Amino acid sequence: IFELAARFVDFGGRMMKKYIMIILGWIFLLLGLIGIFLPVLPTTPLLLLTAYLFGRNSRRCDRWLKKQKFYKKYVVAYKRRGGLLLEQKVRILLCSNTLLLISGILVDHLHLRLFLLFLAICKLIFFIRMPTIKQEEEVRT
Repeated sequence: IFELAARFVDFGGRMMKKYIMIILGWIFLLLGLIGIFLPVLPTTPLLLLTAYLFGRNSRRCDRWLKKQKFYKKYVVAYKRRGGLLLEQKVRILLCSNTLLLISGILVDHLHLRLFLLFLAICKLIFFIRMPTIKQEEEVRT
């Protein structure tokens, strides 16, 4: 009886982890979709994380995700090319940092302003480290 109970607990633990990972995948998906409209959130990394979590824990969610237009636009294009064009990086950084700057001006709270500055610096570091592809490479793919 104890051996059967131990197997059930082990099975339940693995199943619980699987469901937690799927729920996290949906949360990151939601944040990634919000990031399409709110440049403070990085869309592509959040969607990549969602694809990883779904791919490891749910075939059904993974298949659904890979059929979506936003997945093809942000994730497949990034994975296929391996980076972004310099113009794309500059456009994304200008839009997102402009919104962060406006938010920083409108908010009269030092800690929030420091947090917005921290976000801007993290985004800049992320985009500097991201591979930059040349226009010719874009045409070939």
